[in-house]
Amino acid sequence: MTRVQGKAQTEADAKAAEAGEGAGDAASKILARSGPAAWRKEGFRDLLFGDYLSRDEKKYAEIVEPEKLPEVFTESLDEYNISFPTQMHLVFFRDAVAHISRVARILR
Repeated sequence: MTRVQGKAQTEADAKAAEAGEGAGDAASKILARSGPAAWRKEGFRDLLFGDYLSRDEKKYAEIVEPEKLPEVFTESLDEYNISFPTQMHLVFFRDAVAHISRVARILR
């Protein structure tokens, strides 16, 4: 095990980094060794969790319909813009939605 910028790194991680593999590729390889199921990094692309799809029930769960998130975020943004004098004009594209979901998970 070596240290890279203060972090422990295994030989497998170092080889993956040298080969230009991303985290998805590395995760796929690790999961492939753990069982017979076929794992592909594309399966992780839209894997999001949150508790903001329903205003009534705050149940933290996998978001099975990520295409609804821009609408949910736009509604929240509209409420913000009505409530505060400084308005924000944001566009919720796919990567932005994924980042917002991750940040929301960390802030709660």
